Amino acid sequence: MKKLIIVFVVMFLCSGCIKTKWSEPKEEGAEVIQLSYVPSQNYSGNSVGFDVSGKGGVIVSGTSGQTREVWATVFRCDKHFKTFALEGKQIYENAKVGQRVKLVYRELLQYDNKEPNNTTVVDYKTEKVFW
Repeated sequence: MKKLIIVFVVMFLCSGCIKTKWSEPKEEGAEVIQLSYVPSQNYSGNSVGFDVSGKGGVIVSGTSGQTREVWATVFRCDKHFKTFALEGKQIYENAKVGQRVKLVYRELLQYDNKEPNNTTVVDYKTEKVFW
């Protein structure tokens, strides 16, 4: 019981140590390097199993559905040389491979409450693309 209480106390004390926040908007140039379209598709399938509850027998089940269309535009940013995709038909239709754009984005920063100036970028969020 004593160990359990110690574990909860340590978890409580450390739970507020790591925080995240979004940076102010930043701008950066990027290049369109690929366009990708995946059409909607129907799928179906069957599976066979055995009833192990004591009654015995065979269980057959089926499934079907449809995937959605996906329009993706792949960019490479000038500053970080990272490659990433933005999904959406409007972006896809405006883009051409080799085209230069300006991106407005934010960085998701992770930091320790005790050292708020020591931050690590853990993700990016693109807010706008200027053609």
